[in-house]
Amino acid sequence: MSKNPLTRILEANIFNRTNYSDWLQNLRIVLDFENQTYVLDRSLFRALPKESTHEERLTFEKWHEDNRKVRSIVLGSMTNDIQKARALLLPRWAWTKERGRRFNSHGFQKMFALTVVKRGIGRGSVLNSSLIKVQFVIES
Repeated sequence: MSKNPLTRILEANIFNRTNYSDWLQNLRIVLDFENQTYVLDRSLFRALPKESTHEERLTFEKWHEDNRKVRSIVLGSMTNDIQKARALLLPRWAWTKERGRRFNSHGFQKMFALTVVKRGIGRGSVLNSSLIKVQFVIES
């Protein structure tokens, strides 16, 4: 992973569909060390307006670079079968993106996380509040 010594937490506790809350907490610890938790909490415009300032362009580019890094950390901290499931979703995501749908990459990550977690939860299980929040963001 990165030079972050805390990534060992994620390597030792990879996401396996049954440990979402613990995994998310560990992910936030690692990303906080890298000052990248904002990627999980905020979304950014797909494109900058023409009248954007230099500072806005730098912020936009940094967000996309951090988003790429976070996506790699997230994928690296999942089991292989979950990584493969994500790979199967990519062609559909590319098709959706091409058609100009409203999901940006941040929204796609949330949608993917919700899909993975729902598959790992047995029938009759109660979703925790963070999953309900993610579902609300996806559906709105």
